[in-house]
Amino acid sequence: MSRLFLEMTGPPGVGKTTLVEATLPRLPGRYLQRADLKEPKNIAGDERLFDLLRAKLSEASKMPITPSEKLKQTRYWARKLLLDMAAQSADADIFLDEGIVQSFSAALLRLSDADLKAVIGARVTIFVLARHPATVADRIALRHENGGKLHATHRRLDRNQLIRECGNMGDQFRRLYARCHDIGCPALLVETEDGIDANADRIVEMASRLTATQSVAGVE
Repeated sequence: MSRLFLEMTGPPGVGKTTLVEATLPRLPGRYLQRADLKEPKNIAGDERLFDLLRAKLSEASKMPITPSEKLKQTRYWARKLLLDMAAQSADADIFLDEGIVQSFSAALLRLSDADLKAVIGARVTIFVLARHPATVADRIALRHENGGKLHATHRRLDRNQLIRECGNMGDQFRRLYARCHDIGCPALLVETEDGIDANADRIVEMASRLTATQSVAGVE
């Protein structure tokens, strides 16, 4: 391959942004990030990508949130899709803290093996997960206490409900990681409890190995 396309993905509050910030200075060369990308003016693309957005909108129609919130989320998901398309067309190394795997994980799980590989097979998906859902729930609560925004689906949950929700999200990402591994989509699983430095070193080691071999033929 002529470039690396890394995407960090995992439940909210698991530490993706912190890990990206720790990893980037250790990577050789310069990686484009979301701020470096511009939404493509020509939005024609693989129909399977737009199917992901339609699936997400179908899920949103069943959510107990206001029409205004649904509109905000629709715009958010649409922009994530467009920026991911821009990343796929860029002729440079890419490191996204969130892309279509993050935003459309449930819809991706419903794709056939062939379609899943066609949609995300050209990127290396780094799954950032926690062994214990309470770890993520407490980080989300702390972020909120410090003035951070909560996802619309988290605002109505008490701590026990939030732990269950974080567990469900973690299980969903673990199933997607297993699918990627089984069908040969390059993927790496790191866990929050192992520490930022250890996880950053694993990502750098993987990126260096792939750069050296110019191959993305699966990552354990």
